[in-house]
Amino acid sequence: MARVLMAQTLGSALVPACFLVSQGAQRLLHAVPSSATAWYLNLAVFAPLQEVRAVPSLLAAFLDRAAATEFVLVLLLMAAVQLVRFRLGVAFLAHLAFGASLLVAQAWMMDHHGAIAPGLLLTHEASGTALVALLLATTGLACALGHATFVLAIVSREDGAPQASAERGSAPADPSVLSPRHALTRVEGALPTCP
Repeated sequence: MARVLMAQTLGSALVPACFLVSQGAQRLLHAVPSSATAWYLNLAVFAPLQEVRAVPSLLAAFLDRAAATEFVLVLLLMAAVQLVRFRLGVAFLAHLAFGASLLVAQAWMMDHHGAIAPGLLLTHEASGTALVALLLATTGLACALGHATFVLAIVSREDGAPQASAERGSAPADPSVLSPRHALTRVEGALPTCP
C-alpha cells in the first residue's frame, strides 16, 4: 500500500513540479536573455504551461497569483498527506492534478478562436506535446491507482476478511468471549439471585 501511495503522490507532484521548473526557466531567461537553452525551455518545452495562462480557468487564475512559494507549499502538502498515509487525501490531490493536466492539454490544443483543434498537435513543438502527454499519463495513472486501491479495499471486505483488529500491545480476542451466548451467560451469572 505504501508503494501505491508513493506512486500516486509522485504522479500528482509532477504537475506542480513542472510549473515550478517552468518559473525557474522564465527567471533564467530574464537573467540571461542570450541563452539558447533558456529560450528553448520557454518556447518549446514549457510552452503548454504558459498557454494555460491565456485560457480563462481556475488554474489560470491560480497561476496569475502563484509564485514559486505556492508550488513549494503544494509539493509539501502532497508529501505530508503521503507521509501520514491519508489515502483519501492522496486520491483527492491526484484528481486535482489530473484536472490541472487536462486544462493544460485543453490550452495546448486550443486555436485562436477558442475552439479545440487536435490537429494543432502536429504543428506545435514536439517537446511541448510530449510534456502534455507525460502530465496526462502520470496523473491519469495516479487517479487509476487511487480508484483501484479503493475498489480492492471494498472487495477484500466483502470477501469476509476479518476486520476486527486488536489494539497495539493487546492479546488477540478469544472468539468465544465475543459470542453472544457467552456474553449472556456471563451477564446471568453476575446478576444477584433472589432468596
